[in-house]
Amino acid sequence: MADEVSAGEVDRRLDAHERHTDRTHDELASRITNLAKDTVPLGEWQRAERVRDAEMARMNREHDEDLAELKDNVIKPLVGRVEKLEGRPGVAWGWVVAGGTLLVAVLGVLIQAWAAAKGAK
Repeated sequence: MADEVSAGEVDRRLDAHERHTDRTHDELASRITNLAKDTVPLGEWQRAERVRDAEMARMNREHDEDLAELKDNVIKPLVGRVEKLEGRPGVAWGWVVAGGTLLVAVLGVLIQAWAAAKGAK
């Protein structure tokens, strides 16, 4: 029976599998060791995080101070100026109509005077 596997063949296959498994585990252990060697230590990472947090707090504080300064030095004076301008009386439509009527009357008189001067010649 050619299809049956002998005990020697099973032993050789088992040895080959064990060598392959050992080699794979050694490679994986080497990769893990190299990764751990190249990784930042926990203490150093925590120190960098504390520095980052302090810097963010400083930047937020400066941002708030800058906004308060902007409100006090720029926005409040502008609001005051706008309120002052809004309090001024604007041009009433009555004055616009009266001015337009006066302009039309003056132009009419000038045109009549010109026409009279042309006709008198």
